[in-house]
Amino acid sequence: MEEARDATTRYYVLCLLKGGQGRLVRPLRKLWIDRSDLAVARQEIFDGSGRIQSSVSYSRLTVVDGLQLPLSVKIDRPLDGYSLNMEFRDWHLNPQLPQNAFEFNAPEGANRIELKEKGKSE
Repeated sequence: MEEARDATTRYYVLCLLKGGQGRLVRPLRKLWIDRSDLAVARQEIFDGSGRIQSSVSYSRLTVVDGLQLPLSVKIDRPLDGYSLNMEFRDWHLNPQLPQNAFEFNAPEGANRIELKEKGKSE
């Protein structure tokens, strides 16, 4: 565990490691935890060779049913060459959904194609 700070916040930083061959260890994930409220503010996820695969920042926390959830999430994927910023207005945990919320009815005139695993027959 280490500590870090930026212009406004102090963090506990936890690094989760995995043992390798011999005495080698590699990072799996690094978490920045805001010391004032113990909320995860950021995480980095590493690939098998120790490069940052994802960097995710969480901000504008709101409390919903006793849980702190972010209204803003920024994901950077440097190895894939893209970033994603998501802004949420609010959260609804386990909302009541109609029975057909996840049913898909193909539009009239659509062709139905059944996919089979290659090399398998019925």
